[in-house]
Amino acid sequence: MTVMKFITITLLLFSFTVVYCREDRIDSDRPDQTDGTHVIKPGEVQIESGLYYNSFEEDDPAFISSSLLRIGVLNFSELRIIAEEGTRRDVFTEETGHGIYPLAVGTKVSLLKDHKNLPDISFIGTMQVPITSKTDEKQMKWSPIFNMAYEKEIWKFSLDVNTGKKWNAFDDGFTYQGTGSLRYEITKKWMSFIEYYGQYSPEIHPQHNMDGGLIYYVKPNIQVSASTGTTIFYEDYNRFILIGAAIRLPK
Repeated sequence: MTVMKFITITLLLFSFTVVYCREDRIDSDRPDQTDGTHVIKPGEVQIESGLYYNSFEEDDPAFISSSLLRIGVLNFSELRIIAEEGTRRDVFTEETGHGIYPLAVGTKVSLLKDHKNLPDISFIGTMQVPITSKTDEKQMKWSPIFNMAYEKEIWKFSLDVNTGKKWNAFDDGFTYQGTGSLRYEITKKWMSFIEYYGQYSPEIHPQHNMDGGLIYYVKPNIQVSASTGTTIFYEDYNRFILIGAAIRLPK
């Protein structure tokens, strides 16, 4: 075997190994606020949970447990259940860009995948399930969120972008959402990310936020993470620290 053939075969085997590891490794929508386009396989279950400590400039801090349950239904779709609970829950839901709803159900549908030139594209729909508010004055709504997710991988980088519309949890108002997350694979075990996410409303000043963090893959199906974020260019700041974990259960 010539040296050139040996090098070519080695590179091909290495490339296959990298692709295999990436495909087998858990692909989560958290800890960043930007959902990816990946849909888990039919019959699989994936749990993504985190604990927020969120401080507000003019209010007491919130301690929130946030969880996302993903259940594979078809090759191109999954069922999603979201639950967020803790102290100052309603404030966390209303005043932060990373709070979703106390309880919600939804789906993710893959629309385009592995195209030669275009990014992967998915639709994500979420609907709040009204439950008891923690304050007597507020009445929860059947509030929806409609998002389009776009993802493109280049070498060790992964760029995820979401655009959509979110209705408020306690009234008929709404905001437009835009997020962008850039992930970088440091090693096979470690990944870092930086992210921008914002909310834009016809009635209030836009809320801009930035966060960043690290993800560690304990096993191909288990990850732990830590991140921190803050509002930017916003009069009343809120800041958070998030510790999280995710696990994919096989069929």
